[in-house]
Amino acid sequence: MIPSATAPSAPKSRATRHIIMQDVTDDHHPGATPHAQKPHIPRPAIGPVDGLQRTIILSGARVVAVVTPHTDVATPNITRMLAESFVASGTRTLLIDATCELDDTVQSDAWLPGEPIRPSHIQPASTTCPLDTFRLAATPATRALFNNPERIETSLRDDLADYGIIIMQLAPILEIGETHINAISLARAADAVFLVCTAEKTTNQEAQNATAALQSAGVKLEGCILDNSHTQPPGPEMAGIVEKYFPLPRSMRKRLATFLRSSAYFNDPA
Repeated sequence: MIPSATAPSAPKSRATRHIIMQDVTDDHHPGATPHAQKPHIPRPAIGPVDGLQRTIILSGARVVAVVTPHTDVATPNITRMLAESFVASGTRTLLIDATCELDDTVQSDAWLPGEPIRPSHIQPASTTCPLDTFRLAATPATRALFNNPERIETSLRDDLADYGIIIMQLAPILEIGETHINAISLARAADAVFLVCTAEKTTNQEAQNATAALQSAGVKLEGCILDNSHTQPPGPEMAGIVEKYFPLPRSMRKRLATFLRSSAYFNDPA
């Protein structure tokens, strides 16, 4: 855990914790966006989900929401890794997927806020999926029912009381519009919310806008997770520049390039 730091545009009344996750992978993650400004989230780095799990346990949170400013980040992978880590520790865990786009038709028995959450709504753990999952679905006509965080919180507390921890994966805060279930409303129903940003993909402005949107809605924003697993270390690029810097003698260029390629400091992706 890193000392508290408040996002530049966020209200000063609540500090936001920052966690760096290095070893998170996502096969669908695209390359870094050129010229994107890396969010300024301080080091040191910690394990993929160990620190996040400890933070949740120490906070006493039972319902945790994970959200991102935009698409194309490692949120699905991080959320599943976190849920599976609680399962591995012996905690009965439920993973709620609230990222699906609205559909014109959904199953007739799909859950709606205000109705009881029944066992039939839950997909139980299996050999291919080690944890229980709950996929939220809505139509444009039923989307408004998810705008009541108090009703959702009551269902999560009472109908799912058998679960020791509930992890919710929400739709992107800055891109949802009217095409997804209201992520802000679901976030307000959570005991703790974590914002996931991707190094060299999420800009400072996007991180600040998402933080401000969450905090202005009264969301319990506990921290920001930086996925920098796709960040390229500067050593190889710097070595290539040095090799072409002809004012230096060739032997010196070669030594400097070798040092830059082998140095742990210049090859640390964090």
